[in-house]
Amino acid sequence: MRKWQREVLATAPGVHAAIVRTISELRRLPLTGDQPLFVVLSREQAKLSYRWSPGSTRAAGNRGRPAVERRGRRAAATPLLSACFEPVLDDEGLPLEQELERKKQRCGACGDPLWQADRTGPRRFPLADYIGRRLPGSFDLLIVDEQHECAPRGAMN
Repeated sequence: MRKWQREVLATAPGVHAAIVRTISELRRLPLTGDQPLFVVLSREQAKLSYRWSPGSTRAAGNRGRPAVERRGRRAAATPLLSACFEPVLDDEGLPLEQELERKKQRCGACGDPLWQADRTGPRRFPLADYIGRRLPGSFDLLIVDEQHECAPRGAMN
């Protein structure tokens, strides 16, 4: 980010360039004035989202009911079930246990999320959403480096 700030200042004399990492830093910027302002955001901060964790799934028992603990053990290797009691499987029919922690997944049967918001830790909010909602019209131009890394899946097809 410092590289972008240096490049802006070197190629466009008489401008102000600021690196912004938080909403507080964004609020302190002089958004109106005689000097053009360049705001540099990292893509991680621009699209940062809330924390999440895998949602509650349950191991299958008899007839789709949750498994019960028996003598301190769980029922023998049974697949995880979603809220609709359908097995949580990937495209190949294999259990999704470890993928649930790496990527937000949805139930293939009912579409319910298999993740939940995690309220522990610091609150996070994407700066791009804040700019779009709270500062409309404050910026005249958006320059995005490596746009293909920011685009949603399937947008470049």
